[in-house]
Amino acid sequence: MWEFELQDEPKFSHTVGDSDWGRNVKDKKSTSGCVWMTKYLAVNAVIAIVMIIVSMNTSGSVAMWSILAVGFFNSIMFPTIFTLAVKGLGSMTSKGSGLVCQGIVGGALIPLIQGMAADSIGIQLSFIVPMMCYIYIGWYALRGADQS
Repeated sequence: MWEFELQDEPKFSHTVGDSDWGRNVKDKKSTSGCVWMTKYLAVNAVIAIVMIIVSMNTSGSVAMWSILAVGFFNSIMFPTIFTLAVKGLGSMTSKGSGLVCQGIVGGALIPLIQGMAADSIGIQLSFIVPMMCYIYIGWYALRGADQS
């Protein structure tokens, strides 16, 4: 019933691999592509921490929207952490990427720990648990990821 023909394949004059960003990420000796990623990750971690602090110290719509905003700043974290973690591993990249993926299980334990904290110290104060995670992510972005 529905048919169409593709007459000509689209021709692109510029691909991602040809861009400056693509060259920097592919070139293992160049770190300029990774330097901006660490700064971007650190800024997003700091903003997530600020949003958690706002949520912990307010109530109602402000607390709700600030904690929802944390998810927006989470969006770049895993791909950036993954890229920084496997950078420069060479032939061990597949093993390193496997270990990073296994580390996701640790993130699944954080809600359990926060739930136990909420039972003992209250819901708003329990947000100290994810805040500590974002502090670690910020540290990793600025100091933990080898930028050489």
